[in-house]
Amino acid sequence: MMLALYAGLPRWAINWNAAAATVWDQVIDLTTRERKLTTLLEHFAADPDVAVYRESVQTDLLSPIREWESET
Repeated sequence: MMLALYAGLPRWAINWNAAAATVWDQVIDLTTRERKLTTLLEHFAADPDVAVYRESVQTDLLSPIREWESET
């Protein structure tokens, strides 16, 4: 929920009572449609709990998404 709120998604836009995988799919779908996926991933990459994955998140996920968002 915190990642969705950090990305700027309103609470009502997500069905929080759904299964976790469904909630995650909704968050990814909405952030992608609203061009907020970069914001979401930047926050995720900066989280100290995922420091071990930071480089792969930035290179494998964030770079292609930034390119895609700038092209569309």
